Amino acid sequence: MTPDDVARLFPCAPGLFDVVIIDEASQCDLPSMTPVLFRAKQAVIAGDSKQMQAQRFAFTANQVSAQAWAEHGLDRLDPDRWLDPSKIDLLQLASIRMDEEAFLDEHYRSLPAIIDFSNQRWYGGRLRLMRDEDDKQVGDPDSPVINLHRVLGTVTPDTQENEIEARDLVTHLDRMLRHPGYVEASFGVVCLFEEQMRLVNDLVAERISDELRTLHDLVVVNPDGFQGDERDIILYSLSFDANVMTQQQLSARQADREHIQGMLNVAFTRARDEIHIFHSADASDFGMTSGSGAIKDWLEYCLHYDNVHRTITAGAEVQYGKAQSEFEQQVMAALVSKGVGVKAQYPSCGFFIDVVAELNDNRLAIECDGEIWHLDEHGELKQEDIERQEILERAGWKVIRIPYRSWRENPESQLQRILSEFGNSEPVTVTKVTQAPDDTQERVVAIDKFEDAVFKAVKAGMRSLDDVFKTSRQLLGYSRLGPQIRISLSEAMERVVQKGFLRVEDDEAFFTNDDARSARYEVKITLTPVRSSYNRPRWKRHRRHQRW
Repeated sequence: MTPDDVARLFPCAPGLFDVVIIDEASQCDLPSMTPVLFRAKQAVIAGDSKQMQAQRFAFTANQVSAQAWAEHGLDRLDPDRWLDPSKIDLLQLASIRMDEEAFLDEHYRSLPAIIDFSNQRWYGGRLRLMRDEDDKQVGDPDSPVINLHRVLGTVTPDTQENEIEARDLVTHLDRMLRHPGYVEASFGVVCLFEEQMRLVNDLVAERISDELRTLHDLVVVNPDGFQGDERDIILYSLSFDANVMTQQQLSARQADREHIQGMLNVAFTRARDEIHIFHSADASDFGMTSGSGAIKDWLEYCLHYDNVHRTITAGAEVQYGKAQSEFEQQVMAALVSKGVGVKAQYPSCGFFIDVVAELNDNRLAIECDGEIWHLDEHGELKQEDIERQEILERAGWKVIRIPYRSWRENPESQLQRILSEFGNSEPVTVTKVTQAPDDTQERVVAIDKFEDAVFKAVKAGMRSLDDVFKTSRQLLGYSRLGPQIRISLSEAMERVVQKGFLRVEDDEAFFTNDDARSARYEVKITLTPVRSSYNRPRWKRHRRHQRW
């Protein structure tokens, strides 16, 4: 809710809430937020100092501000003017008075090609890009993420309007809105100049129906109007023609001031899946009078992407050359022999996955764990590898770890682990029979793979439940005993206890008798498809507001 809602709905009492959470704090001025903070015992302040700042008092004359400051005695109470609303926003104040600070470095909105320019320019490459570069969810999956449209447009004298560019953009927009690949996509248009925005708005109203605009949540705004918002597809109209419009007019929109740079950062990062840039001058012409500029650099970045990244997927031989070890090459060759596509050293979340295996629109991340680089002195997976896997899994990857020793001892078994994770179009049951001695006639009992692992761990002499679960985890081939694996093993333990094979006393597991220890059983494993984020279902997003 807004500060006005807080004032209207809640009594002005100190400490009314244990915690108040304030987002977009860089746009919050201090007078508006003081009554909100008054009602809180603690506050969590979230915001981005590299985006747009509060502008409510930005145009207050310095002389007027200084006079008001002195009249109320604040020059004595706050000589450094940390509470001056014309200079300080809530995020800046919080960064001075904070008890604890956390940098939220995982970016989930945009595909890497869209966000990487801002990541390098304004965040120093600190953002971890969590979406996969192939995770395009609208339009043609093979179409480029960044699209440049060079227009032979010209600006009308004494205006900011470039009508040819505007009409080309609206024609392309209308075509995309009617394309079946974009039926669920939301759209936005960002115009660099105010007058161009009004022209595009008029053309959209003439050509595109209200129903279609509402269906696709279409907005036409300038960069200032998109803070805190996002769309699947963004189209840009830059207007500048390097002829009629002057360099000074363009320079004002990319001046090296915090608010202007924050505005451009917001403008460049609102799209999730695809951007289309309409421009009437070459990228080299978009610099300021000094020759440099964020818009120029952004266009040159987009041109570089257009030239380099629109390539055909490399074949298996090229992928083998990217592998960093003979172990990785062996795993890749084995997968290719089974008809599985492979990619070596695949970039994701700021890491390089050893091997990505692809089959039937499903993908797996395969980590080839050499003993020297991935295991500590106790033979356990190193902490940095555990953390790396957790990050990849948060981004939607299914991670399979192949220990080098296990691969050397039985490569076919490890290969089957990978193939079983892909599953089949229809679930199938694979049966593995464990034989009892010839002189036993015990009944055959069906168990699953988790129950089988628990059986083997207890039979190997493990007693405490913690040791049983750790050994079971190793038998199942999992890299660590995470919460979900522990839950599955606990449930498996309950099932084998109910079947009468094991008993648990004081958190220790025992066979109920000798017959249970030598029982004959068969393991039934149901294989079902496992999907990564590459092909996850698309959910209808909540539309926060309508602009039409």
